[in-house]
Amino acid sequence: HYNSTTFRKAKKKNKVCLQRKTGLPADKNMFTVCIISRLTEQKGLDLLVPLLTDFLEKDVQLYILGGGEERYEGIFSSVKTRYPDKVFFATDYDDALAKYMYAGCDATLMPSRFEPCGLSQLMAFRYGTVPIVRLTGGLRDTVQVYDPRYHTGTGFGFEAYSVEELRKTLREALSLYQNRPEEWNGIAERDMKENYSWNTSCKEYEKLYESM
Repeated sequence: HYNSTTFRKAKKKNKVCLQRKTGLPADKNMFTVCIISRLTEQKGLDLLVPLLTDFLEKDVQLYILGGGEERYEGIFSSVKTRYPDKVFFATDYDDALAKYMYAGCDATLMPSRFEPCGLSQLMAFRYGTVPIVRLTGGLRDTVQVYDPRYHTGTGFGFEAYSVEELRKTLREALSLYQNRPEEWNGIAERDMKENYSWNTSCKEYEKLYESM
């Protein structure tokens, strides 16, 4: 069981472990974002690429794990060279490293063009890592957009498939993390209470079969 204080300490400790493991400068207050995904057009990377320079000029670190289309691998390799203290990029998927990234990052980014289900956001929930997603398919089904009026929501999301909408959503997430940490921690704690395990799914299937 985590309260806000213990969660914050644990996340910062995990963050420093990730930074040391990947060779990036250790800073427990840095806003850390991960992308754990195949690097394909489906994943909305064409929205992110135009924003990379502006985004990386802020107090952020970006962790990318996954291979795919040559053009995206080339872009992220180039960005890693330009921002060696801000970007970690590895093309070979490693399950242990993925878990370090979920545990140590504050947010995970999924601006997908389409996403029938999506697994990264479900993994992120378990680690208190806040999803930033385009609201499509399974991402719409599983991520409730943060509402500051009612202090509800499990992540950040945008509807239109556009660079400006992603820019706006990233800016909103970074601002909340930097200026209202208790609100951010509230989102992360709600994430950890989400349950998409097979135990839950099986019960829903049982109800469906019984109703038939």
